[in-house]
Amino acid sequence: PENFTLAVNVGMGGATNIQERLQFLTQVASRQEAVLQQMGPDNPLINLGQYAETLRRILLLAGIEDTTSLVSGPGEVMQAQAQMKAQQAQAGAAVQIDSPAFGIADIAGS
Repeated sequence: PENFTLAVNVGMGGATNIQERLQFLTQVASRQEAVLQQMGPDNPLINLGQYAETLRRILLLAGIEDTTSLVSGPGEVMQAQAQMKAQQAQAGAAVQIDSPAFGIADIAGS
């Protein structure tokens, strides 16, 4: 006769576990929001895509499968973030051109 080893893993998929995970992710989202507010979207800790992913996971745990109806998908978040950066860069360039340090008076006086 051969010897076999049997290991039984009991799943933790009960409603309590879902509630705990939902609470945990809600706390994570809250901390992510605080970091984004204090440090802005271009910080080394969390970006908008990661925050959106946390929100999507919360929605999935809540039983909402169509998360894109409430939170943008990863591609859309990355595209929006790139557009925001481009707009900020353009706004920064406009401020530099309009500032007195640029020397508009010097150009007019030349």
